[in-house]
Amino acid sequence: SYLRLGLSSVVASQSQESSGINAEYGHTKAEKIAYSYTNVQDLHLRNQGLQFTLQRMLGPVMFSECEKAVKAFSRGEIDAASFSHIFKLLLGGNPCFQDILEELIVLLPDIPKQNSLYNGITENNNLTSCSVCHQVVRKHELPFHSTQAHHFSSFDQSDFRTRN
Repeated sequence: SYLRLGLSSVVASQSQESSGINAEYGHTKAEKIAYSYTNVQDLHLRNQGLQFTLQRMLGPVMFSECEKAVKAFSRGEIDAASFSHIFKLLLGGNPCFQDILEELIVLLPDIPKQNSLYNGITENNNLTSCSVCHQVVRKHELPFHSTQAHHFSSFDQSDFRTRN
């Protein structure tokens, strides 16, 4: 679960087993390669910050509803479109909505689920998807992400695709 519902327990499971969630992209059947979610910088601090922000903005009842939606999405009980709709209903009028949604996507430790949410964003955003593993990261975090184990030792901007 990420978002206390999800956020706290997801962080705990990530710390113990950051290679448990795999994604297969961009390869033929014969050469499929599985990539694991790579923890972002300051993962625990960012999860706590996101949780605190949502609790403060939503209050206890609406935060509980947000947690339920995150859990349902994480378990595959609702799709990205349904989750996005619920999240927009809860926070859509807030000027911080886009930034909070982006942070939620980046902290989600499931690459296919990240991409399903990322692909649904229609507004300009600060995210990009790694062309090697397809993990969604903030654009300014590309250098950190590129130094992780599944990437080449030198940072090459061409290893990332950005949607305009």
